Amino acid sequence: MEYWVWLSQIKGVGARSQRKLLENFMTPRAVYEASEEELRKVPGIGNVLSDNILSARSLADAYDVLEKARQKGINILTYNDSMYPKCVKTAFDAPAVLYYKGKFNQDMVGVAIVGSRRCSEYGKRIAVEAAGHLANNGVSVISGMAKGVDGYAHVSCIKSGGFPVAFLGSGLDVIYPKEHQPLMEGIVAQGVAISEYPPGTKARPEYFPQRNRLISAFSCKILVAEAGENSGALITAEYGKKMGREVFAPPHSIYGSQGKGCNQLLQQGATLYMAPEQLTKQDGMIEEHHRSMGSHSNLISGLGAGTSTGGKEPTRVLHRGNAEERLVLKALLESPKTIGELGTATGIGQIALIETLAKMEIDEMIERYPGGRFIMK
Repeated sequence: MEYWVWLSQIKGVGARSQRKLLENFMTPRAVYEASEEELRKVPGIGNVLSDNILSARSLADAYDVLEKARQKGINILTYNDSMYPKCVKTAFDAPAVLYYKGKFNQDMVGVAIVGSRRCSEYGKRIAVEAAGHLANNGVSVISGMAKGVDGYAHVSCIKSGGFPVAFLGSGLDVIYPKEHQPLMEGIVAQGVAISEYPPGTKARPEYFPQRNRLISAFSCKILVAEAGENSGALITAEYGKKMGREVFAPPHSIYGSQGKGCNQLLQQGATLYMAPEQLTKQDGMIEEHHRSMGSHSNLISGLGAGTSTGGKEPTRVLHRGNAEERLVLKALLESPKTIGELGTATGIGQIALIETLAKMEIDEMIERYPGGRFIMK
């Protein structure tokens, strides 16, 4: 274990470099014992990182971390452990070491609920309702234990008897914010708290984006309950999109700043969130989610002009619905489109378009596929 901790703590050697070293040397101990020439032959390591590795060749700090973890009841999971979720390994640059308190298990991959620290009652209600629904359906609720949306989601999950999963941007013995100490205890008692940082690590601004990538990696779906224009929740959503996760966002007023980030996500193709049942459809498990991503992507790529009408005559299709719905159908005759593309093609205002699309989905006139594009049913 000490060699794993040593590898994870080398200055300048991040998750990607750690993976390259492990692919080349197979074990952290072999990395520790490698010569300067062997290290420099590894693609992407070079002179600077090889020098860092060689100068860090001491296990004293690693033993210190192990002792602190033992004293504070913190467990350590390594990249080669069978409990390390495969979907996390393949989704992004997985850390060589994860620290955790609570019950770590392979079945905890679930749905993330993230959002603003200073959320409105609207954002709070969305988070609480969604987390309660997920908990009642046996789906893990994943978030970052921050104030606002994160905290409300964790509390709702715990109250509903669910499995909360919290990712920290600090060591597990450094609670941030401090007032969330009782929440941390509740999470650990009922679920699990995870960090890639060793005990004693204080929270720093640059650690939170890294924490957000872990939230995305452990989630098969991501709900951004509320987010301003520069909210950290948007970073989680961006990581999620890169990993192929489905991102959900509820519509927000165009006259307030608290939901600008959510409206931007919808314009960029996020799935319109209208009810918590969307989060527990059959593709809620990660394996099924990826299978559906592949089949939907193939279907979308095969759609062209004249093929998105489901075999119906265009003239008959365009007589369905009201004026705004007909504009949408006309636009979809050409090709599948995102909300942003539909707004440009139809000239319908954003809020009106969101309401129209929601009604059309309910009426089964259109269907949305992962990736955010709509097609005609």
